[in-house]
Amino acid sequence: MIEVSLVIPVKDLDRAKSRLKVPLQTRRSIAEQLMQHTLRTVNASEAVSNVLVVASDPGIRNYARTLGIDCVEDMHDELNGAIQSGLRAAAALWPGRMLGVLVSDLPCLTSAALDRVVMEAIASARPRTVVDRAGTGTTFLSIPAGCDVPMRFGRGSAQRFAAEGCVPIDDAPFEMRADLDTVTDLEDLARQGQRRA
Repeated sequence: MIEVSLVIPVKDLDRAKSRLKVPLQTRRSIAEQLMQHTLRTVNASEAVSNVLVVASDPGIRNYARTLGIDCVEDMHDELNGAIQSGLRAAAALWPGRMLGVLVSDLPCLTSAALDRVVMEAIASARPRTVVDRAGTGTTFLSIPAGCDVPMRFGRGSAQRFAAEGCVPIDDAPFEMRADLDTVTDLEDLARQGQRRA
């Protein structure tokens, strides 16, 4: 079976979730909880062989290491540079593997949902993406061994990745698409949780 190494970029907690119009301490707490939930969930995945966190915040790296997750320090001021350095590090640590990128702000993420997406990516010879709930962003990218995909994460990334030849996983589960960027997202996810309860 193809082995998959996953790179997770995590922004400094004081700068994360800047579009959430809430007090800084609340925003920081939300970002920390999202990060911890994502890392714990990914660590329980059966389809992911290894995980590498890219973070400038030593507290984030320390938390990741308590879970047995490898880390590299983020030396970049922007997301795509951080991801690219993480991918290079992952390729050096685990050569010849499929690589993946997962965002760290998926409050509904489950290991079963991640496993389902990773298994679908493994079955494809092309890079695959998961488009977020809004239909504009990207929460997951898979890169088969030997492929070179420019990093295009950020607002409007779904269209940019499609232009690079990446194929969306159209039936990706809600848990993989529901990222959290704004207060509206927070309210929507709370309503979704009430309906699912």
